[in-house]
Amino acid sequence: MSEKYSIKDVAALCGKKPFQVHYAISSGYLPEPTLRVANRRIFNEQDLAIAKKYFASEGMKEKKK
Repeated sequence: MSEKYSIKDVAALCGKKPFQVHYAISSGYLPEPTLRVANRRIFNEQDLAIAKKYFASEGMKEKKK
């Protein structure tokens, strides 16, 4: 069985705050996680990898400025 992560867990693993992950999802920069439990987003390993890739590339943009 694969790991499941909350938005707080994903934020911590990406080095961001939960509101930043939420903003990226609501703005369309990150896709919605496929699973919801009790109206909460539940991320799987694939969702986490996508988030890490997004925030890593966002960090590169910040460093270039």
